[in-house]
Amino acid sequence: MTVWTDEWCLVYSPTKGLEGSELYHQSTDPKQTRNMMAEQPMVAKELLAHLEHWFDDLAVSPARTQQLLHDAPFTTWDKLRYQLWLRQRRRIYNKQFRNYPRGADVPS
Repeated sequence: MTVWTDEWCLVYSPTKGLEGSELYHQSTDPKQTRNMMAEQPMVAKELLAHLEHWFDDLAVSPARTQQLLHDAPFTTWDKLRYQLWLRQRRRIYNKQFRNYPRGADVPS
């Protein structure tokens, strides 16, 4: 997973954690050739926290968040709850944007 800000780019590895991830400073290294993870571990932790908060804002279940961020096992029960969550989100999305292709006003 990748987290971008104006200043930083974190390429996060769920299987290896922050230790196996990469961090680049956008303004001084736009081609991403120098991994700054060892020099700036706190920046990487902040960006990972932003990713976790984003999952919270999306109402992603804790089990799914653990699977995505830490490569944790996903049980059958977790899979069923995730499928229910997807259906609910799809229904909400379809209800909100049903008339969008017709040029109708879209809720803001």
